[in-house]
Amino acid sequence: MNIDELKKKGNVTEKKKKNGCVKVSADKGFILKGGDTYTSEIYCAKDAELQDYEVVAYSDYLRAENKK
Repeated sequence: MNIDELKKKGNVTEKKKKNGCVKVSADKGFILKGGDTYTSEIYCAKDAELQDYEVVAYSDYLRAENKK
């Protein structure tokens, strides 16, 4: 999935940085999930493929962490 496809799903903001790098961040109340890893932001190339990333509610992240 590329950045534009992820943005179409909603709750994601993209900000341009230097030299073709962009910051992809989850909106308030959401978090990015890639496999078993959670993060609020990713820095990558504009044309990067974000394998296995999805946007989930922050409450889903809290539930997953409490199960550990």
